[in-house]
Amino acid sequence: MGEESIAETGEDYDFDGIFESAEGKEQIIIAALQNTDQDCREILTLYYYDNKSMREIAEKMESITEENLRKRKYKCIQKLKKVLTDKIKYHG
Repeated sequence: MGEESIAETGEDYDFDGIFESAEGKEQIIIAALQNTDQDCREILTLYYYDNKSMREIAEKMESITEENLRKRKYKCIQKLKKVLTDKIKYHG
């Protein structure tokens, strides 16, 4: 990936082009992440791309407990699934 983390970019991705010419799953996931809120992007990026533990992420975010972070991560994954499902239905 580039120097800028997924969570930091404010770009909106065009799903039309990505689904037509996707070179890999990562590109689709990055695009879907851009359609979630900043906290979800940060949590999922730190956990899945940067391989940070729940404890490390909670410490970094400071205002959330590890238990609440786990719940938030679950909700973020559900949002991400919905974004992907909606886009697949739209293009399918």
